[in-house]
Amino acid sequence: MKNVIYVSFLFLILLGMSGCDGGEVNVKDGEASMVDASARGKTILPWEGDALGLVKVYVRHAYKGGNKKVASYVAKGSGLLFLHENGHHEVVTARHLVFPDIGLKSLRVNKKTIEFDSIAEAESTVVVGPISVRPKRFLYLKDSNMDIARLDIGKDSNEEALLFGIQNPGINGYFQEESDLKKSLKVGDKVSAYGFPGEGAASPSAQIKELQVASMTTDRIVLNDLLEPGYSGGVVWLDSGSERKVVGMITRSDPANKQSIIIPWPRIYSTFLARTKETIPVKNGESVILGQVKVNFSFPNAFQLEPKKAWWKLWD
Repeated sequence: MKNVIYVSFLFLILLGMSGCDGGEVNVKDGEASMVDASARGKTILPWEGDALGLVKVYVRHAYKGGNKKVASYVAKGSGLLFLHENGHHEVVTARHLVFPDIGLKSLRVNKKTIEFDSIAEAESTVVVGPISVRPKRFLYLKDSNMDIARLDIGKDSNEEALLFGIQNPGINGYFQEESDLKKSLKVGDKVSAYGFPGEGAASPSAQIKELQVASMTTDRIVLNDLLEPGYSGGVVWLDSGSERKVVGMITRSDPANKQSIIIPWPRIYSTFLARTKETIPVKNGESVILGQVKVNFSFPNAFQLEPKKAWWKLWD
């Protein structure tokens, strides 16, 4: 592995029992400072970088039938923040958070069910926490079913705003090679899931939940318990000796079998490296055709939209 960015971080992390089942704990906000950009070293490939921590991802999906707005909902999940030495910040998250459900036939809004026959158009507005940061674009693989999206924060973001309060309980790497992951992780091993579960933002702190590995393949790792909504896009790590490495990204739950599914990080790494030229970039104000539905994407500055509201209460 080529040299990666080295970032100087001071995290003041307080761990305490939250009173939730499943061995969950609250992780308080930390403080972070970066080394000067000139000390970051030479240019590197897009997926070489240090995992800095977890951020909240909010996406508001509004549906239209004809020229009329039908209903809307907010997808709330997590994402892993990376810093690249060229100055870009990037978040890896679950694609289903960013894309609306175009097959949706009804929505529950204010305790009422709104049903509709078809969707002609949708609008998706993406905001990244912990302090509302505007992505410049997102990237995805058009001809792939992998539940992965990259949110490109860009070079001109306010680094202090982005890094302030990010959640990182000592994650210091990720498994890049599948062979290394298979050597370190076995069925029955305990791992830690890390994300922002729950409705709204009752707790802005990330949650950690311990689970066991039930099965493993190249494309997915199955865990032995259900994870709540909000963990999507979050990460699962393994304590390996003196290192705490990311083994995969949380993508979905399997309620029938009371299990959760994660995408192995080597699969994410190798897929995007191998198919970088096939990624589709979507910029602010651009549209994507999903099936027969036109989806317009917006990446606003949430503070400009709602200056008196906390970023996590934009659409609560």
